[in-house]
Amino acid sequence: MSILRAALTAAASLCVAACSASHDDLSRAVLQPQAEWLVEPSDLGLDAEAFEVLVGEATLYGYLVRSPRAQGRTVVLFHDRAGNVSALHPYLTFLNEAGLNVCVFDYRGFGKSTGKVSLRGMFLDSRHVLDWLTQQRGIEKDRIAYYGIGLGGAAALRVARFDTPCKAIVLDEPAAPRDFIAMRAKLRGDDLGNVSIGFTEFSTLPENTDPADNASSLAIPSLWLVGSESPKESRLATLRAWFEAGGDKRLVAMRGASSPPNAMLTHDGEYQRLVAQFLVGALAGSPESVVATGRNIAIDAAGKGKNQIEVVASGGSPTPEAPWAIEIAAFDADATPTWGAVWMEGARARITLELPSEPGAIAATRVGDAVRGEAATFTRQGTALSRAGGWVESKAADFLRLEDEPPSAEVAHAAAKSIRDREAIEPFPPLVETELARVYGLIGRALARAGNAEDRAAALVWLQRAIAAAPQKPERHWWPGRSPHYGFNGQDAVADARALLKKLTGD
Repeated sequence: MSILRAALTAAASLCVAACSASHDDLSRAVLQPQAEWLVEPSDLGLDAEAFEVLVGEATLYGYLVRSPRAQGRTVVLFHDRAGNVSALHPYLTFLNEAGLNVCVFDYRGFGKSTGKVSLRGMFLDSRHVLDWLTQQRGIEKDRIAYYGIGLGGAAALRVARFDTPCKAIVLDEPAAPRDFIAMRAKLRGDDLGNVSIGFTEFSTLPENTDPADNASSLAIPSLWLVGSESPKESRLATLRAWFEAGGDKRLVAMRGASSPPNAMLTHDGEYQRLVAQFLVGALAGSPESVVATGRNIAIDAAGKGKNQIEVVASGGSPTPEAPWAIEIAAFDADATPTWGAVWMEGARARITLELPSEPGAIAATRVGDAVRGEAATFTRQGTALSRAGGWVESKAADFLRLEDEPPSAEVAHAAAKSIRDREAIEPFPPLVETELARVYGLIGRALARAGNAEDRAAALVWLQRAIAAAPQKPERHWWPGRSPHYGFNGQDAVADARALLKKLTGD
């Protein structure tokens, strides 16, 4: 028996060691802390209290950013699997302006938090921050809302179910951890079935991390956001969890947006308004809500009506004198949206849509910046940033050609013309001008190599513009594009522009 016991003990030890190694390996692959520390909340004039919470051998670092209008209303922000809290200033700013306190913290191994990067830590440590917030700072649980982004949404759902209840929750494309396991296996060429994925999930993740499982226990108002251009797996994961969610749930589809934080560019102003209004209303016990229900239309003998649904939007308090513009997104089984637009002038509005395949989830969103068109149509007015930002994103491939070696004057001329044409419509806002500093420098570089005097003269103008566009505080720059970045990443291009300008002018 002693030999058997020893063998079993040894086997158990090997299993624990293997599971620990697998967890560490997966954590390193999934979690991507940002090395740079960018912006302190106090740099933005925010009233922020830094705090540290000890969790075993790790220390979690964060801030409680206070608003004088909050009256205890506090949003706990769970960031995604990359970056750190110093890059979250765009979120802190709009939430604070809405009159809300914001509690933001880094998971272990992120930012100034100590300890080893860990998926278990990400999902299990957060409750200690909530304990500090409620016990040390006296914030009542019914004045707290959670706001989870990406994988942070999955962590927020788990905390809400098992650890610290909250009054409301915002979930911006909550990621399913098991999807990362499947994606990683696919990239490595491993053909994992559901059983193998389940075993890997069991051996590497804490229990109960799936957003759909935890959403089923919700009994609070919830706001779910999904970008129509996000990867299919992300859309499916969000819709799967939304379907299972209990409580007063609201689904918002951001047309043309990719994964977070892209909607803060494509829907600048509108995204912030939707989130802030929901949080303020939900914490007051009365969130504004527009809901959509669908009814399949019967198929006639000729097959007409297949995959057609009648969508009914209801809620709120629109009137004929003050109608609401409602954007409908009806998702099919593949999470592909079909769009519709309707003006709601009373308690309900109806629209019929035909989908490419079997209907699934339906989102109805009140559009605050709508401009009325013919009949029931409308267009989004947007902001200078959303309009110019969308244009920049559409030109990404063209601008990338400016990096070719040797530089092409023809490509530079095309890029310069495109920029001038866009500016003739409206000037670039400061964020876009800064983001284009690198492009300006590359245009100047290409034209400087040309043999004619006209191009060389134009090169000076573009090089000077690149230098002028560089931000005075590069750490505050960010770009919520499809490939987002935090901090100014055009320093080298601006330095090259400065050096080339000096060479060309002799100054």
